[in-house]
Amino acid sequence: MDIRTQKTRALIANTFLSLLKEKPIDRISVAELTSQAHINRSTFYRHYTDIYNLRDTITTEFSDEIVAHFEEHLSEMENGEYRGWITELLDYVSANKEVIILTNKNTADPTLVNQLRATFIDKIFHYQNIKVTRFSRIIATDYCVSGTLSLVYDWITGKLNVSEGQLVEDIDKFIGDVQK
Repeated sequence: MDIRTQKTRALIANTFLSLLKEKPIDRISVAELTSQAHINRSTFYRHYTDIYNLRDTITTEFSDEIVAHFEEHLSEMENGEYRGWITELLDYVSANKEVIILTNKNTADPTLVNQLRATFIDKIFHYQNIKVTRFSRIIATDYCVSGTLSLVYDWITGKLNVSEGQLVEDIDKFIGDVQK
């Protein structure tokens, strides 16, 4: 992607996030976004099909980044060492907290959390060569992934008032206990 495309996409994304601070996604129009970004509607449509596609693209970029960090720690997690990945996950979501919250607010079904849940479970199953017939292992893995993501999301939204260090320790213990 050339530099102009990157700058245009960044401008569109930043304008979108500014608008999300003011109103829910279903009240943001392409016309309003392009007016505030000082670009033509055709420029917007060159990159995105609609406002929801823009949100999904932003969410997918975050998901891809988190998954890349996750994949770096798969071998450690296989040996029961979860702290490195949990710490890296919390650092990343903490640094990108505002964008994650904005792109998932006003929805009963957080897009990013669901994307990550499905991807993590798939990668764990593939990495550990878990067969669909190992139902207890499937349940334990889904439980750990879903629980971890819910706790992290609650932490960045302020629903869970604990320090990052305490959350790392608690999630590490939780996953270790479930995986026994």
